[in-house]
Amino acid sequence: MEIVLIRHGVTAWNQQRRFQGQIDTPLSEEGHQQAMLTARHLAGLHHAQPIAAIYASDLRRAWSTAEPIARLLGLPILKQSLLRERHYGIFEGKTHDELEHEGLQADYQRWRSREPDFELPQGGESLRAFFDRAHRALQTLVAGHQPGDRIVAVTHGGFLDCAYRIASDVDMSAQRQHPLHNARAVNLLTWPKASQSSGSSSFMVPQRSMCSQIRVRRRIRRCFWRSLSRATRFWACLWRWAGISRMVRRST
Repeated sequence: MEIVLIRHGVTAWNQQRRFQGQIDTPLSEEGHQQAMLTARHLAGLHHAQPIAAIYASDLRRAWSTAEPIARLLGLPILKQSLLRERHYGIFEGKTHDELEHEGLQADYQRWRSREPDFELPQGGESLRAFFDRAHRALQTLVAGHQPGDRIVAVTHGGFLDCAYRIASDVDMSAQRQHPLHNARAVNLLTWPKASQSSGSSSFMVPQRSMCSQIRVRRRIRRCFWRSLSRATRFWACLWRWAGISRMVRRST
């Protein structure tokens, strides 16, 4: 079967490089636009091969990304808490820069070095515990469907990283070499029903243009207003010139 994995749309905290973890942050305006573009793309995939179900993390940023998908596909959203982001403990709510300057440098370096059994202070998950939860989540999703089904799961960057490593047999402690785009990529995970302990991955990025579409629209708007401004200045000059010409004719 196929699992279409999507990271939630961008949030203000993403742009600030602030750890969100399991804090329930909302999407930004750009994040909502990304979610709509993703929904339109998935509607096209749905016509080619019907999507059987839509799952989402119960955190608001993932749920809000799933909502336009559910509307266009006419399917309910099924909450799955196993799809949540990693619990980052004391890191949550802090930026990377703050962690380096608030007496947490040692913990921050241990997190960066990807120590599998390092539990983040104040109730955070270890990398191994998070990895095991992600594996369990994928198995749970697969168990509820037929081998030929295609389902959608809207989740978080950390979860996508785990899914990629599980599918590609990349060690959890290896440094990440793959991108994790906010709602910009449709990540296709093929998971054989007969062998639920392993999977093969075809992680595609067919929607790299999604954010660029938003940027292009903004550029078009800017160009429109610049053109309008130039046109306004042109007509103002022409109007002044016409007024001066009338005054000259009257004086002669």
